[in-house]
Amino acid sequence: MNLIVEDLAERMHNYRHELVADESAAPLHARGRAGRVVFLIGAGASNAAAGLPLGRELAADLRHRMECSTEPRRTQLEGWLDQMVRDLHFDRDDFKTILFSLNKIDSPSLVRLVQEALLHAVPVCPVYDRIARLFKARYADGIVNFNFDELMDAAIVRAFGGTSGYKHIYSEETVPAGWNDGFAHLPEDPGPVYVKPHGTISRGETLRFARKEFWRIQQAQANVMRSLFSGKNVTVVLVGFRLKFFELSTLLPKWLDPTSEIVIIDRNEDVLDDLVRPFYRGKFLRISEMMKLDTVLLRLSEAVAARTIPQLAVA
Repeated sequence: MNLIVEDLAERMHNYRHELVADESAAPLHARGRAGRVVFLIGAGASNAAAGLPLGRELAADLRHRMECSTEPRRTQLEGWLDQMVRDLHFDRDDFKTILFSLNKIDSPSLVRLVQEALLHAVPVCPVYDRIARLFKARYADGIVNFNFDELMDAAIVRAFGGTSGYKHIYSEETVPAGWNDGFAHLPEDPGPVYVKPHGTISRGETLRFARKEFWRIQQAQANVMRSLFSGKNVTVVLVGFRLKFFELSTLLPKWLDPTSEIVIIDRNEDVLDDLVRPFYRGKFLRISEMMKLDTVLLRLSEAVAARTIPQLAVA
């Protein structure tokens, strides 16, 4: 584990050093930098950080609370699940497939129930606080968070001392002007970029399952993510993220350069679709009862700080 942590810290250090030293006005993708680090956050992170339910646990609870074990809703749900599998080739048991199907039955109730489950006013979690500090200090270019909850949001606001200094994108309407085709072509540094492709819990209308075109990531958001993941030597750090849903697994191989690499921080190593497996080279940081997620991120923060970074004081 220590070797993997040190390697990741070295990448963050080298990337930031080049970014700070580079005064060129050339577009970011043309600067020949050491690389870029992007965190990809999933339900496992919020479960480890604050005990929020994993996707399958939440799906089971929602099915129960929407009375889908009794008729006529049981038949309605099975019909929608069959249609999602048949027409869109979704995985029947995937959390998102179940949400999309429940939304077809009763969208207002589903939005309310998901908000009740995930919209909590909680203190900033150490797990997300450590990621937010790395983000603020530019050791990571971006965070792509597929969770509805706002635990990561709160940590970023605290790290930045407000809502300025970074781009926060959680719907097509929040994509910055001029970014509809991404930002790689722009001459200026885009700054830290935080994307929530599935929307955010306090804005029910942005939640992906409630959108009209629920079957795809909104195009402008996808273009911003393409800019984050494209280029040489992009390190994608999966934190509690199961990269097996058909959509992102299809897009990432188109965006990632062969020099890019996936690093896994999770309880299980088997979280990758075959399409993205070529970008995984065995760098796996296992989370367990003996090795908590916060401990792993603390070690990473300490390794980065050891490379003479005073602004990353470790709490």
